[in-house]
Amino acid sequence: MPKLISTIAGLFVAIIAISQDAGQYSFTHYTAASGLLSNQVNTIVQDEEGYIWAGTTDGLQRYDGVRYKAFRRTEKDSSTIPSNPVWQLLIDKKKNLWVLLADGRVGIFNTKRFTFREVPAHFKKPVSPNTAVKRLITDEYGNMFYLIAGSEVITWNEKANEFSYIHNFF
Repeated sequence: MPKLISTIAGLFVAIIAISQDAGQYSFTHYTAASGLLSNQVNTIVQDEEGYIWAGTTDGLQRYDGVRYKAFRRTEKDSSTIPSNPVWQLLIDKKKNLWVLLADGRVGIFNTKRFTFREVPAHFKKPVSPNTAVKRLITDEYGNMFYLIAGSEVITWNEKANEFSYIHNFF
């Protein structure tokens, strides 16, 4: 009886191993030579349409699988991102593409019109623009938070269109 159980278990394992697909994976390395604005990519997200959005040290880019479209600061155009180094990208429950810049400014990038709308951030304590650890966070209810590590968290209020400690509910 123990031999029969061992044999059946061995056959079961063999059948599973044979039925496993070996899987072929291919990787492509994208660099500045292939169209990226910078070889340093800080953040990547994919939107519901399948576009890949990359935040680099030299701007924001959209990749459609074939070509890149670059979005950078243009001095006389207030609808462009206000500075090029992009620190973090985040897509919220309403499909907004949030952009956190290295200098601490934050806003929503309209992925249809390719425009940027800055969202003011009001902290209780002064925050240095060079603060290394800053993040945008969203919860399962769609609330947006701006975190400055070691300092504070502030909440976005959609009606007021601002991040502020006065909107915190915790």
